[in-house]
Amino acid sequence: MKKILFISEFDLNAQSSGCLHFFDIYTNAKLFADCTFLKVSNIYRHTNAFIDGEKVSVPKGRPLQCIQENYIYYNFTTSTYYDHEYNYPTDLERSIIINQIKFISSVDSKIIQKWILEKGYEKVVIFAHEPYSIFLANSLISKGLTLVPIVMDLPEMRVSLLNISKQTTKIINDSFMDLIKNAHAVLCASDSGIEILSIFTNKSKLFTAYSTFRRKFNQRLAKKIDIKARVKIALAGQVYAKDSLHKFLYEINEYTKSSELNIQFDLYGDSKAQQTFLAILKPINIDKKLKIGIFDYLPHNELQKRFEENYHIGYVPYPTDASLVNTVKYSFPSKFVSYIEAGLIPIYHGPRNSSVYRLLDQFDLTGLAIVSDESTSSFANLVNFIQNMPSESYIEMSKKFNQENLSVSLKAAFQ
Repeated sequence: MKKILFISEFDLNAQSSGCLHFFDIYTNAKLFADCTFLKVSNIYRHTNAFIDGEKVSVPKGRPLQCIQENYIYYNFTTSTYYDHEYNYPTDLERSIIINQIKFISSVDSKIIQKWILEKGYEKVVIFAHEPYSIFLANSLISKGLTLVPIVMDLPEMRVSLLNISKQTTKIINDSFMDLIKNAHAVLCASDSGIEILSIFTNKSKLFTAYSTFRRKFNQRLAKKIDIKARVKIALAGQVYAKDSLHKFLYEINEYTKSSELNIQFDLYGDSKAQQTFLAILKPINIDKKLKIGIFDYLPHNELQKRFEENYHIGYVPYPTDASLVNTVKYSFPSKFVSYIEAGLIPIYHGPRNSSVYRLLDQFDLTGLAIVSDESTSSFANLVNFIQNMPSESYIEMSKKFNQENLSVSLKAAFQ
């Protein structure tokens, strides 16, 4: 079997859909390769790691390395540049910070390269999401290692929301483009990402990588939803799509007033997401048959177990704010399939001309979408769809969604 090393700055309990997507790819690759996960960090916010569900404290000021079930955590303590990176007042200081990141990643790559050669890894996969990871990846390539980055979105889409200079943005973007050109292969989170990146490099080395390795579906969730029971809907993560979520909550609230259906809608998110959610709820006079729950975000494994045991539907709202659409649209396919992992029926609420809808169309799952720009769509129609869909139909649809797309892409990328 091939020996492949996966590298990320993020913990296994990270909240973002992009991180969940990365770990799904890692899990899938273990089916056909000898894989090890290496978490690297020199960032103050990552001073705790979760290894097989157990919290491991990382002492500041000295490195920690531990190996358990092919999981390695290494804390690089050469700098804490993220303490100040987004608050620096001048363009010059921001550029200095970026150059520090480049230097740190170069130093770290020497340590990692030595370790890789000793362990005999043939390929390196890195989650190229933050500046440090991008610079680290380029540094490893320059040392002759065969590297495959996982790309969730283009850097300019992320940095556009940050108050950083054009000079600093150019440094990040140029480094990202160098990575795309020089990498052995590139795993993209969406077809639209491939189309954009193909402008800058040979399309033959770009591979679509939707998460497809899924646990066996919970048999209880494969059955029809009893209309007399309470239908439970979950939303996990940040509340980007305020308008879509407000419309959805308003519609289900109106629907419950004149139906026998009891509905429960629960949010799992951090304090920022909870505050946004409460602000959206404030103008809606919630009916007594609509139960609302607000919970803190949980580590991935705990959250998935909670979903499997308690919920029927996973809600994926799409943001209408133009400044956010380009920032998050490439990670939304991952959010969508994370619900499928838990055996939920995922429903998408957003426009037809999005990467998420194109993903649904690719797998004949557009029946699970509420197209927000069509007045004929309603929550009532969706409930009717769920009630009348045979359970075996959903299972077959899910299997089709989860077939071999990722496995084929991974195997091809690692050739």
